Amino acid sequence: MITASVLWLSLSLAPAQLLNVDFNENDGVGWGGGGPNPSPTMSGAAVLGAAGDLWNGMDVSSGTNIALNYANGNASPVTLTFTSGGGYDVNSFGGSTPFASTSYDALMENYLFNSGMQQTITLAGLATNAAYNLVLYNAANSTAGGRTTYFTVNGVSKSSTWDGVSSTLVPGIDYVDFSCAMSDSSGKLVIAYRGDG
Repeated sequence: MITASVLWLSLSLAPAQLLNVDFNENDGVGWGGGGPNPSPTMSGAAVLGAAGDLWNGMDVSSGTNIALNYANGNASPVTLTFTSGGGYDVNSFGGSTPFASTSYDALMENYLFNSGMQQTITLAGLATNAAYNLVLYNAANSTAGGRTTYFTVNGVSKSSTWDGVSSTLVPGIDYVDFSCAMSDSSGKLVIAYRGDG
C-alpha cells in the first residue's frame, strides 16, 4: 500500500480460534482498550469475532517472528513477520472520519503502509496445507474515494477500493475476505499488498 492505504487483519483458525492484529502508529505491542498502547487498539468484534475479543496491537515498525495471542487471550503457535514504511493516524487526514462514531474507529484510525512498493506480511506456525478464513481491512487517508488496495495471499488475488464515506465494514470497500486462504506446505500464509492513489 502507499500512504493512502491501510491494513489490519483477522484470521479464523479451527477449532473456533481467532487471531486479530491491529497495526498502530508507533505503539508497543499490547491489547485492546488502550492497554500499554498510547493509541487505542481495537477490541471486540469486527467482521469476525464477538464482543470481548482481544486484538494484538502491533507497532507499525517492522517486526520478525512476533508471537500472537488468540482473541480469547491464550497464546497461539502463530507468529507474525512484516515490513513497513511506517504508520499514520488516519484521523489527522480525515480518512477514518466516517468511523468516528462507530465501534470500528480504533481499528480504522491507524495503519500500516508503504510508499507504492509491494510489502508482505507472513503468518507462520499454522497447520500445513489448511484452509483459513482471512479478513484484511483497508481504508485511505483521504475522504476522496477511489483508492484501491491489491492483496495476494499465497497466489490468490483480490482488491478493495475505499469509497471515503462508508461507516460500516463493507466487503470490497473496507475489507476483503479470503474465506479459504490455504496455508502452504510450511504452514505459512504470505500476504502481499500494494496500493494506488
